Amino acid sequence: LPTAPGRTQTPRAEVKEKFTTFARSLGFTEEGIVFLPKT
Repeated sequence: LPTAPGRTQTPRAEVKEKFTTFARSLGFTEEGIVFLPKT
């Protein structure tokens, strides 16, 4: 079954890095950027 981009349960490292870069550009610190563990 095909999935839509960005709709997987586990985000790729590249996507996490892009999000982290974006969040830091908005003024967030490393401590303020959290990826919750899969439950």
